[in-house]
Amino acid sequence: MKMQWESRKVAYVGLCLFVLAAIAVTLKLWFAPPLIIKDISFNVAAYNNFLIFKWAGFNFLNELPLYISNDPLHYDLFKYSPTCAMAFVPLSWLPTGLGLLLWNLVNMILPLWALNQIIGLNRSAKNILAIWLLGEGITSLLNVQSNGLVLGLLLWSIAAFQRDKNGLTVLLILLAGFIKIFGWIFFLLFLLKPKSIPKATLYGLIYGGILVLAPLLFVNPSYLISEYRWWLLLLKHDSGTYIKLSFMGWCQSWFSIVPPKNVVLFVALAIQIVPLLWLHRAAKRSGQVHTQLIQFGAALLVWVVLFNHMAESATYVIAVGGVVLFFSGEAQERRWPAWTVLTLVMLFSVLGPTDIYPKELRYWIVETAQLKAFSVLLAYVYMIWSLIRNKALA
Repeated sequence: MKMQWESRKVAYVGLCLFVLAAIAVTLKLWFAPPLIIKDISFNVAAYNNFLIFKWAGFNFLNELPLYISNDPLHYDLFKYSPTCAMAFVPLSWLPTGLGLLLWNLVNMILPLWALNQIIGLNRSAKNILAIWLLGEGITSLLNVQSNGLVLGLLLWSIAAFQRDKNGLTVLLILLAGFIKIFGWIFFLLFLLKPKSIPKATLYGLIYGGILVLAPLLFVNPSYLISEYRWWLLLLKHDSGTYIKLSFMGWCQSWFSIVPPKNVVLFVALAIQIVPLLWLHRAAKRSGQVHTQLIQFGAALLVWVVLFNHMAESATYVIAVGGVVLFFSGEAQERRWPAWTVLTLVMLFSVLGPTDIYPKELRYWIVETAQLKAFSVLLAYVYMIWSLIRNKALA
């Protein structure tokens, strides 16, 4: 009982740290001087991405174009679905400072809360490894992106799936995908329980239709159809050949080659699916479905970032969330490969973009040498190796 109380105390302290981090980042962004960007004729707020979301809600409600420049209100374009723009309407009503704080709190706290809903985690390990999530979460917040929200929804979907709540699982995955489309890869979870696929398909059709049509509660059909067309066109052009922090970026940096994007995705998807052959057999033999689900879901969280050629530094909170989930698994014997992987992820992914390194070295770690992506690649290789061996050798 005493050990359980001590563990909960550590969890409460962790929650307080996540809340304080969200508040501190909000204050830093709010009082930061405007950014000066080359070829941009106006100053850009340090919390520019939040302004994109805020004005998307305003534009949606007033049936204004969502996918055009709003200079000088903010820099860059809104790139999420019209349904997502509808969800941002409350942000357009709130004072900017308050909205920014609430947005950061959601992106910081939801992943931690969802992680605690997953069955079968080692509480002590999870509390320690939350430091990895805290550090990467701060990097994401400094960019005021939605990656924490996406991570929270996907972790929550794993917890719901563990409890056989197929409808909630489908809804959470759909919501994540309406924010960032790669979240829909999490429908692969249902391959772990093939008998649930027909019911999940029905839920997907119902909830998907509701989410697509929900904006009609506020706007005219002609406007909604037009914005969906513009959104799809934007996604088509936005998924060009530009390479950022990813497996392909690492190949380009280390070997001066850029493998074809579609080939990489096909091979990577096959690699991700192959362990299912072992997981079915392992689950039947041991009855540890939760363990198999945690391992597979954690690998998926890393997959969606590592093989997204447009992944940015702030996106890696999703991958680090997968690392935290995997190594928080129950009954895992800690061995030197696991500690090596965790150390490299901390040094290069979590701490790589921070002021702990001089500016020149920081740029070399993250951009030039792609060590941020490489450390996560090593973690992914370790996960797949563990899945195929039917063990969590952490």
